[in-house]
Amino acid sequence: MGTRESSGKTLNAIAKNIPWFIGGSADLAKSNKTNLDPSWAGELLPGQYGGRNVHYGVREHAMGAAMSGMCLSGLRPFGGTFFNFSDYVKPAVRLAGLMEIPVIYVFTHDSIGVGEDGPTHQPIEQLAALRAYAQYSRHATGDANEVAEALSRGRRANALPVPIVHLASAAAASANVTAFRDLRMPAVFSAIERRMRRRKDLSTIRTQCVCATATR
Repeated sequence: MGTRESSGKTLNAIAKNIPWFIGGSADLAKSNKTNLDPSWAGELLPGQYGGRNVHYGVREHAMGAAMSGMCLSGLRPFGGTFFNFSDYVKPAVRLAGLMEIPVIYVFTHDSIGVGEDGPTHQPIEQLAALRAYAQYSRHATGDANEVAEALSRGRRANALPVPIVHLASAAAASANVTAFRDLRMPAVFSAIERRMRRRKDLSTIRTQCVCATATR
């Protein structure tokens, strides 16, 4: 299961128990897996303001700005887009950090490969740029365990924006990986990593795409 898939399941589980947890996407909800089940969450539409699925359209910056306003009003919003398109929402993300408000950003389709959509959808410098920001609780997930912990921390955050980066490809949860340690790195290694560090003739390379394989 890809981490975006487990993210969708976790978001729905959280939202069922927190009525002020409201989500949406910049016209990519089916790909980002940010849709809450409409049978109980409903849709936010003209004249229908009780729904909790917000359709922002292809407007990443407007989505980020709107979520900041929701957060200031007492709601806990999350919004999704492809990680490569995070460039469009960065001004709002930066301001959320300065305002110290816990908006949750769901960025999917992180990959070291080009992918089926070509180089226009391939994140290159986005993760490095996100790490350079101060005042954020940023997470890059490698499996379903890390997704659950990252979103749980995002739900509990009270003063920091929470960008969460997910894979598109499948990644099985591994018992060899700690449930959560330092998700500022692309993947989390446990005992295997420590053993590899003792080897002077080896270099440890961390990538999300090989997380499940490398920790077997």
